[in-house]
Amino acid sequence: MLVHRCDVCVGAVVVARALDYETVKEYIITIEARDGGTPSLSSSAVVKVLVVDANDNRPVFARNNYTAVVREDVAVNTSLLQVGRSVRGTSLHLLLR
Repeated sequence: MLVHRCDVCVGAVVVARALDYETVKEYIITIEARDGGTPSLSSSAVVKVLVVDANDNRPVFARNNYTAVVREDVAVNTSLLQVGRSVRGTSLHLLLR
């Protein structure tokens, strides 16, 4: 599936379709240039393109409901509850205060 194309007039490699980090994280492209002489001379270069995640997935909580029992005299800034959430491929914990 073509994800890039080369503009031979300016030597640019451009994206030809949408990229998706969760599907493909990197592309290796070999570019070859040839002259019009006889014999034809050529040179090549390898380009590695790293796709950076755009954080396009919404967070998902580990559970739908959380409950905390808290005394009325709890100190300000005391952690009340730790909930888990994940984004496809990553996870972290948030502290609710």
